[in-house]
Amino acid sequence: MIYRAEKLYRQLKRISSRNRFVVWLFGMTKASNKDHKRGLIILQIDGLSHAQFKKAASSGTMPFLNSLLNDDHYSLHSLYSGVPSSTPAV
Repeated sequence: MIYRAEKLYRQLKRISSRNRFVVWLFGMTKASNKDHKRGLIILQIDGLSHAQFKKAASSGTMPFLNSLLNDDHYSLHSLYSGVPSSTPAV
């Protein structure tokens, strides 16, 4: 009985997607791959160095960010902000 419930749960999870649901909920349309426009995203994670980030992305610890870098034409550059990136509590 538990096996059937788990199998059904996995099938529903595979079919459903939070992204598709949010797109449907807000009446949005899925962006096509031809709509690439240049832009800038700056991401700062407190206490995470550039070297640690690259190591985590390559080892599979950060799968979403790794997929952005590999599949969605994002590129990674280091940026010195001029101030410490860690909070004093760290």
